[in-house]
Amino acid sequence: MNWNRLLRWTSLAFLLGALGPGLLAPLPAQRVKAVRAKTPLQTMRATTSFSFPGRAEDLTSGEYWYRGKKIHGSGVQKLGYDLGAVRYDRAEKSWSQYKPGVDPATDREDTKNSDWLIYGQPVYAVAAGEVTGCWRNAPENPPGDLHPGRKSDPKTIPGGGNMLWVDDGAGDRVLYAHFQPGSVPKALCPHNDAFLDPSQSGQSEVPEGSRPKVKRGQFLGVVGNAGQSTNPHLHIHREKDGKSMPLAFTSFMARGVYSNKDLSSTWKRLKTQALPPGPVAVAPNYSSGLKEISRHGLRSSDYQFVFDHVAGSGYRLEWIDGFNHKGKLYFNVVFRPRAGVRWAARHNLTGSQYQAAYNAQRKKGYRLWQVDSYPSGNKVLYAGIFRKSAGPGVTAYHGVSPSDHQKKFNDLTGKGWRPKNLSVTSIGGKRYYAALYEKRSASGTQSKSFLTVQQYQAAFNDNKAKGRRLAYLNAYMHNGQPRFTAIWSSGVKGLGAASHGLTNSQYQAEWSKQRKRGLLTRLVTGYTEGGRGRYAAFWKK
Repeated sequence: MNWNRLLRWTSLAFLLGALGPGLLAPLPAQRVKAVRAKTPLQTMRATTSFSFPGRAEDLTSGEYWYRGKKIHGSGVQKLGYDLGAVRYDRAEKSWSQYKPGVDPATDREDTKNSDWLIYGQPVYAVAAGEVTGCWRNAPENPPGDLHPGRKSDPKTIPGGGNMLWVDDGAGDRVLYAHFQPGSVPKALCPHNDAFLDPSQSGQSEVPEGSRPKVKRGQFLGVVGNAGQSTNPHLHIHREKDGKSMPLAFTSFMARGVYSNKDLSSTWKRLKTQALPPGPVAVAPNYSSGLKEISRHGLRSSDYQFVFDHVAGSGYRLEWIDGFNHKGKLYFNVVFRPRAGVRWAARHNLTGSQYQAAYNAQRKKGYRLWQVDSYPSGNKVLYAGIFRKSAGPGVTAYHGVSPSDHQKKFNDLTGKGWRPKNLSVTSIGGKRYYAALYEKRSASGTQSKSFLTVQQYQAAFNDNKAKGRRLAYLNAYMHNGQPRFTAIWSSGVKGLGAASHGLTNSQYQAEWSKQRKRGLLTRLVTGYTEGGRGRYAAFWKK
């Protein structure tokens, strides 16, 4: 670590921090190899909690908000935060506050505000109140320095740059500082000048009777680098009667950024607590009301964190698909709003563990909603989603051969059962079936479980011509070649779309296209074709 460089930056942070809303203490310019955290995630509990000023859906996958080392040692800012964003670079095994491709160790002189991950991130009100002071058009600083225009007498810039003071009406107020110029909505701030005139007082104040109201969770602006700040970040603090007050947030996840542990194992969910001492990565909750949260190509090592993060934000697991690509395990998942549904999910279960989980959930009154099987080494593993809800009876089996599956299939469909899932895993050239059936007529349903890519397309077209729509799809690899198991049903209605053979980027583009059409991801499955990871998916209203 370049301690001289770090010392220069830290000294500058303390110097300017004494002047007003301060700086985000940056990670050292030289990339820092991950080392074990020295300080556990400890934080302050509080009786009053606030929404976090950022939302998970605004961040790119693998990016998090970041709290550095505290730089405000006293005064009304003592319990406040300077917040940035951080990502983990797997190749470098280090954390960075910069976008991919930016190396601050060599590009310091050429670094732009837009090179920082936090730059442009939306900020939302942590509590309701009214705007008592603000500024919205102050020019931004170049990274590492203050804007030269602020030194031109008699011009100056508020310490918070573009900022908002929001008061709850009882003297408890929160400062949000360093927004991008013009990003604070005009409806929230009547002041449109770039600079203050030091000869006049109270220019940033908003008179009583004309103070805009702010709702909890309302958009306030985007993170910039204006005022007494040398790099992009959000400064936020709470005060009352001249005293610093704690800012504890309702629910979020956090982990130390200097840890050589697996990324999925060190995250902790904290509730009604202040942020732990920095440096920490912070994963705020997803906002409520999203129609779906979908992730594809998710590393197995990251799955548990994503599950805990999304489920902790109030969403239930709707779909899970495990697949192996080049010897590594990945997951595709779709979450929906919980909507009062009680549910449970398990993954990476052996056959006996899956059977035990199935039996235990049945005793608790839960029904199997989905079963998925996938290879891991020379083993077949299982994932299951269970729901405690009304519906038709279900029956299931797993780990059976193709011939045993066919016998069970014929027997069950002949007795009024309809296949819902037919997941296949191939190990050493042998196929193993896991299936889920519901007690309803199989009339108008067709299922296939050993289709090549070309056969799948032909079957898809044939079923479409006969009025049957895709209801289920699962891809698997058999002797190095992709195979599909699919179920079509005449009971599937409404606008829908299906695609297969998509690369990662093609899938992302198709997902965005279908979501804009108002369609939801009903299933997504992964496989390998031509040495590349591929995806097949189905979207429907």
